[in-house]
Amino acid sequence: MANQPQYKIFTTPPGRSMWTKLREPETKWAGGQEDPRKQGGYYEAIIRLTGNESADMRDVITKAYEANLLAAANEYLAEYVEKKPAAKGKFKDPINFMKEKKEGVKINALPFKQLEDDAGELIDMYEFKFKMNARSGSKEDWHDVDPYVVGPDGHQYSEVPHIGHESLLKVKYKLNAYGCTNAWKDKKGNEQSYRAPSIGVSTPFYACQVWDLVVYNRGGGGFEDIEWESNDNAAPAMAGGVPSEFDDSSEDIPF
Repeated sequence: MANQPQYKIFTTPPGRSMWTKLREPETKWAGGQEDPRKQGGYYEAIIRLTGNESADMRDVITKAYEANLLAAANEYLAEYVEKKPAAKGKFKDPINFMKEKKEGVKINALPFKQLEDDAGELIDMYEFKFKMNARSGSKEDWHDVDPYVVGPDGHQYSEVPHIGHESLLKVKYKLNAYGCTNAWKDKKGNEQSYRAPSIGVSTPFYACQVWDLVVYNRGGGGFEDIEWESNDNAAPAMAGGVPSEFDDSSEDIPF
């Protein structure tokens, strides 16, 4: 039994924001959550990138997704053969075996999507979502957490601004795989393990840099004109490239 594959943290190329919520958490669905981590809602950064801008990023995520799917399928097949030794060598493709034999195991889609135009035709634009829970901790200590957001100068905002559509953002995200078994020893030295009921990869939010801020001001009634401003002191434009890895143990978060 192999442990769940682990991945490092990556940085996106600058992308245009859509429906980003980093100033305050989205709490619309928090009330019915049983998991204490989700009861405070979540923060979310959403960016859009062209096919060329996101090519390397999509490649990294897709390869991790495929490797994790194969690892999970091999694990399920090994368990099946252990119970039914006569089946050894019968199944040549572990992924097909899992799809056919493991009822109830959900294989999730990739954590990004290609967009369509009004006619339903695919266009050269991809959307990526990065979420983080607004609560963290353990059974003894649950507390609210805020997203780490810096401006064009690299300094953390004392108060995260309202980030409007078309703001230019770079996002640091974790690449997490799930669906294989995680095994560990508790404080008493007892073996413990857990396996998620679904298989896939996720891209949780880690940090964000605002390169060009387009702010919006919301009126009291919700029908007033929306005032837009662009940040003239934004960071210079940067071409898309290979997502950069960095050491998440560092105290600062370089962009």
